[in-house]
Amino acid sequence: MWHASLAVPSEGRTVAVTMDAPQDKESISPDELTESAGTGLYRVSVEGRVTCANRGAKELLRRWPWLERQIAQLGVSGGNLSKGDSIGVPLAEGEGFLRLSVRAAAPDPEAGVLVTVDADDRWSRLGEELAGLHSRIVFFECDPHGRIVSGVTALARAAGGEETSSAPEMLAGLLASSSRAKFESCWGMVLRGTPLRGIELETEWPPGTRRTFWFSFFPLRGPDGSTVGVRGMARDISRERGLAYALEAADERFNVLFREASDPVLIFGTDGSILAANPAFERLTGVRVDELFTGEKVWEDLVHPEDLAQLKAGLRECVASDTGIAVEYQLKSRDGSYVWVEQVHSVLHDESGKARGILAVARDITRWRRREMDLRRTAAETLSQHEKAQDLIVRMTRLFRDVGQLPPDFEEYVEGMC
Repeated sequence: MWHASLAVPSEGRTVAVTMDAPQDKESISPDELTESAGTGLYRVSVEGRVTCANRGAKELLRRWPWLERQIAQLGVSGGNLSKGDSIGVPLAEGEGFLRLSVRAAAPDPEAGVLVTVDADDRWSRLGEELAGLHSRIVFFECDPHGRIVSGVTALARAAGGEETSSAPEMLAGLLASSSRAKFESCWGMVLRGTPLRGIELETEWPPGTRRTFWFSFFPLRGPDGSTVGVRGMARDISRERGLAYALEAADERFNVLFREASDPVLIFGTDGSILAANPAFERLTGVRVDELFTGEKVWEDLVHPEDLAQLKAGLRECVASDTGIAVEYQLKSRDGSYVWVEQVHSVLHDESGKARGILAVARDITRWRRREMDLRRTAAETLSQHEKAQDLIVRMTRLFRDVGQLPPDFEEYVEGMC
């Protein structure tokens, strides 16, 4: 048997706390025992007396004698805690926090509470395990002032610093100046008891080395309900953010090219419906782009009836084969005339590789087609003249042959015929 006594203040009065627990853990029912190393289990009465404890509990009290007071307080104030509630207890400097959880003692809640002290529940250990796996996730713990009490080395290294011995103790010291105002605002909310997840902040450690992290903060409350510390998790998203910036830049470049291109650029849906057209399309046809999307104009009506089926077939083939397809067709201008365009189609894909649309770049080939038609007309005329010349040659040849067959007395023959 072991015995200890302690005076604990409670609601303006002093409660005598007696810790009187058997050495043998068999005195706690098997379903209440925790076999994990470093885990202590205590049954505490509403008067603040520990009536039962396992061997792990004794070892924790030998290591941290001041835990006695915290556990007794939970027995006195346990009625104000919900089932499964936990509190944080600060350890020595640089050691982080212990987590104490409390639940009603079964079967009679009036019998007191069960307090579990998990010495192995170290937030920093998770970070150490993840660091061994080269993970981009870091776990750390801070006091209410924002001083990093555990995990500062892993956090400084994740931020890009090789030399971690001179890393700032304050979390704000690792952040870029542009993120500190946002951090201070978020930190105030956390200290008031609000957990925050996915807060994007930029670090700058060492100076000049910037990285982007998603921070999550989880307040740890003490027995009196106040925030005694904060557990944090940071995930390096610099790679994703860099990719996002690259995508944004690529998107902006596309938009610039789309707007400023001298050739018409159109975007179709996979069903062949038009989704967008650039200003060059308006300059070519005289049809305002907004008219295509307000119902004033129908895309199919702008395509020459003889070419519509060919154009739609080209769009379907482009999607089906995922290859570039070129189609020549005639577009109707506002004045009713037609312009010839050569339109090259390519498939637009989403991030999963699925076809989401068709990009079409058109080129005005009206002058070339007119020249082609002029050449064809000239060729047809030349061929016609050639055929006439050939016919003349044939008739002349026949004439000469007939002349050659005339008798020597040609004049007498003619006179006789006449």
